[in-house]
Amino acid sequence: MPTDADMRAAFVADICDHPADDTPRLIYADWLEEHGEEKRAELIRVQCELSLADAVLIDLDENRDESVKLMNLMVREDELLDEFRSVWAGESLSSIDPLGCVFRRGFVHAIRCEESYWLEYGQAIMRSQPVEVVRLTGKEPRFSNAESTRSVYRWWPSSEQRTGQPSGYVRNLLWLFLGPQKTEMGYDTAQEAHDDLSRACILWARDSGRITANNK
Repeated sequence: MPTDADMRAAFVADICDHPADDTPRLIYADWLEEHGEEKRAELIRVQCELSLADAVLIDLDENRDESVKLMNLMVREDELLDEFRSVWAGESLSSIDPLGCVFRRGFVHAIRCEESYWLEYGQAIMRSQPVEVVRLTGKEPRFSNAESTRSVYRWWPSSEQRTGQPSGYVRNLLWLFLGPQKTEMGYDTAQEAHDDLSRACILWARDSGRITANNK
């Protein structure tokens, strides 16, 4: 018979495997409530409801009751996170500044951390949290107007700007997980460049961790 620890691990694995689906989260919330973790269950339900409201166009000026309800949910969300954020983020995220760890729909959705931190803890984080956005501090794409047709952002560190090559870690991430063309192409905006690097970080953490600190 599965233990509570086995059940918890299975629920979390299902949530991490289906980050866009609220159903596994809400099923887990029911289980948590049944096992005495009412506040943890409450955060999942509160944030799922807020997320659903974000996806639906509601004229809050015309719907006062809905406006009051959403305000109450946001207040409760803040109260729960103020008290339990570090506990619910888990041990692998304990060293990250709270402002760099964003909860959505009951779990960590986005993190901001150093490259070395992601190298050490990224895989453990992705096993326990359905992270969908990773922002590496100190990594910024460089703007270049050397293109004859358009201005672009490229993943160059300042020390390598003249060669047009991204840093080893970034270059390997993009090449291995998004295709070799990502080491050469430019982006129209810095946000697009960050989005691709985020995707690569997540794919790396879900993979076998082929990039090590020696590749930086």
